[in-house]
Amino acid sequence: MNKATTENLTSLLEQAQELMAGILRRFEERLKALVAEAADPTAQHWTRELAAGQTRVELRSVHRQIAYAIRIMQLRDVISEGEAAPISQALNRLLAESLDETERRLQEARRDRRTRRSGAAVAHRQRSSTDPG
Repeated sequence: MNKATTENLTSLLEQAQELMAGILRRFEERLKALVAEAADPTAQHWTRELAAGQTRVELRSVHRQIAYAIRIMQLRDVISEGEAAPISQALNRLLAESLDETERRLQEARRDRRTRRSGAAVAHRQRSSTDPG
């Protein structure tokens, strides 16, 4: 494999990393925006789930596009299967890590929501128990 081909493959992987990081940043921003809203808890739940689903779709789309580019390079004999394998494996790991990160952030948002809700209930009970009459 020549130097230009190596640089192209590295560039594809870097592009995938940047795109996936951007997708995860947008997901995090959507979750933060939901926290700021005092919306119906059921609506927040489904909006969170929808945002997570959309994030997964976007991550898989980036993966599919980059994997396709690698496959085209193989079909055109620009790279061999052996040369493509490490980049494909790295791309698969990147997708898996990004999907795991999506799930981690979603679980964190769920926990934060429950914590805020239970904290609010405790504060309400404390106020109610100290209110005269």
